[in-house]
Amino acid sequence: MKILVVDDEKLIAWAIQRLLEKRGHEVHVANDIESARTFLVSNTYDLVICDYLMPEGKGSCLIEAANLKADGTKSIVMSGALSQAGIRELQVDAFIEKPFLLEELEVVIDDLFNKTSN
Repeated sequence: MKILVVDDEKLIAWAIQRLLEKRGHEVHVANDIESARTFLVSNTYDLVICDYLMPEGKGSCLIEAANLKADGTKSIVMSGALSQAGIRELQVDAFIEKPFLLEELEVVIDDLFNKTSN
């Protein structure tokens, strides 16, 4: 799979990138919304994993952009600052609450893609 990881916390983005590359995925990392938009202009992704709150805005705008470019792009939003009501308002395929274990992210990704293949 081709995956875009967007998080302003570089250590988190790096850890996710390493996990996903070990699983055989092609991973691009952006540490800000502008870099992520640049990746989205020139690439199509199977999955976008995005932090919700970043210094320059909400990451959910990137999910919308990815979905407009490629129908079928799956999305996961990460956040430690969203209420249940806020999560329901997002147009995303999955949500994971920060902090999380990388193994938890693996389960979310596996569940997300197993749902679509059944």
